[in-house]
Amino acid sequence: MTEIQVPDAGMWSFEAPGIAPGFDAHVRRQLPWYDDVHAMVREIATAYLPPRGRLFDLGASTGTFASGMRDILEARNAHLSCVEPAATMWPLLAGALMPLSCHVEIIDKPAEDVSFP
Repeated sequence: MTEIQVPDAGMWSFEAPGIAPGFDAHVRRQLPWYDDVHAMVREIATAYLPPRGRLFDLGASTGTFASGMRDILEARNAHLSCVEPAATMWPLLAGALMPLSCHVEIIDKPAEDVSFP
């Protein structure tokens, strides 16, 4: 497991060197309910994502959530839009998205700058 070296107060950035490789372990330590939230969103998507629907992953980071939604997305031929402005996360995100056979896009800007349909 890769450890994140936490920067000094006020210096945190997702773009900082070394953040992306240890991000998943770090976020699980900081947010112990992280996987539970993913499970709850899966339940909501199971109930409400229509065939050929669109799912947005805001702050997609390493693609953990997106890859965990694979079966639902593929069964519904859904469109996945991963919003992730941190370029340091893109290689890990792209790797997580490679196995998906649904339509996937990475939107490389902050969520507040995205035009939602």
